[in-house]
Amino acid sequence: MLVLKRIFQNDKYTIGKLYLNDTYLCDTLEQPKYVNHPCIDKGTYRIGYQYSNKFGRNMPFLLNVNGRVGIMIHPGNYPQDTQGCILVGRNLQKGSVSKSKKTFDNVNSIIQGVVNLTGSATITVQ
Repeated sequence: MLVLKRIFQNDKYTIGKLYLNDTYLCDTLEQPKYVNHPCIDKGTYRIGYQYSNKFGRNMPFLLNVNGRVGIMIHPGNYPQDTQGCILVGRNLQKGSVSKSKKTFDNVNSIIQGVVNLTGSATITVQ
């Protein structure tokens, strides 16, 4: 199970750390809480794969997010790169993540491995 622990939030962005059980995987970047496309509510969500026109491939989507559709885990560097989705990378500079494409490939492989082993994957957002 993936766990997203949010560690900082201001009016411009939200930073978190993503874990597989207790093993640190990467940092995350989301929108803040009170904008047009805010970060999602705390909770546990099933992850499913769907085709994304934006990325031209199957991507990990969070399913059954309260009042929301199209919430993905995907690469990106800045808050404006997301409309409520979870960006993955390394938080080396305030308000952004870097090395996002490589980090996403690693996280995506881990999610796919969990799905292949157990039949499903979830993420708990704290």
